Amino acid sequence: MNQQQQHAIACYETLLESLAVLKSHLGQNDDNAAHEAISVLLMQTGDLFGTQSVVMQQFFPVMDTIKQRIDAMQLQDALRQAELFDSQIREIQTIIANG
Repeated sequence: MNQQQQHAIACYETLLESLAVLKSHLGQNDDNAAHEAISVLLMQTGDLFGTQSVVMQQFFPVMDTIKQRIDAMQLQDALRQAELFDSQIREIQTIIANG
């Protein structure tokens, strides 16, 4: 695996860590902490990949959907979406690792 692949995987790992925090708060029905966690996830994605990046363009609608569900107090729906997002990020990591 080259250095660029390793860096990309590390960036996605950072997102997965923040996503785990979000999922934990959603599982505990803590909407305030979930709001904070989705905000952090949005900022991290922009910081790691750039606000105008293809990654941000692809991920923003998913994160925005999660945020909207939190705003609407549909925490279990937000949790399901976050779990799906988690599995998609892991799949991306696998694709990158396998070149």
